[in-house]
Amino acid sequence: MAINVPTGMNVQALMMMARVRAMQTLVNCLNIVKDECDKGVPVDSGELRESIRIESPKWITPFLVEGKVLAGGGNVPQAWYTEYGTNAHGPVFAQAMHFNWKGAEIFAKWVQGVTPMHWMRNAVTFAIPRIQAEMGLLAKQFLGTYTVTLTKRGL
Repeated sequence: MAINVPTGMNVQALMMMARVRAMQTLVNCLNIVKDECDKGVPVDSGELRESIRIESPKWITPFLVEGKVLAGGGNVPQAWYTEYGTNAHGPVFAQAMHFNWKGAEIFAKWVQGVTPMHWMRNAVTFAIPRIQAEMGLLAKQFLGTYTVTLTKRGL
């Protein structure tokens, strides 16, 4: 897809077109990562999958854009635990820990912890070729496919 530049267009408008196209590409890349994260969620309750979201991308400087794919939050702490793991631990203020696991009520004085699964890191690694393809397409558009067309105002 070429970016058509009408004759007589000012530089600010051209820069805005480039910024919009760069932001569209970033959003596409973030969606690619989010899709891979959705596929790799290690917990089957659905809460973790539903917590995966894209933070609105923003311009940091004229040449730097930031975007994030996030998982977890206040009600979904397992995102951190499944990604980075936990150490063996026991209760802090009680005699036993109490939790539900696969429908069973559990009381435990000590648990081994969770092995890190790195499911978000793996999703990003798996998405890199698709992201590189998106960025390559953007680079081709910016580095030589500008076409100047004579257009009538108002069309």
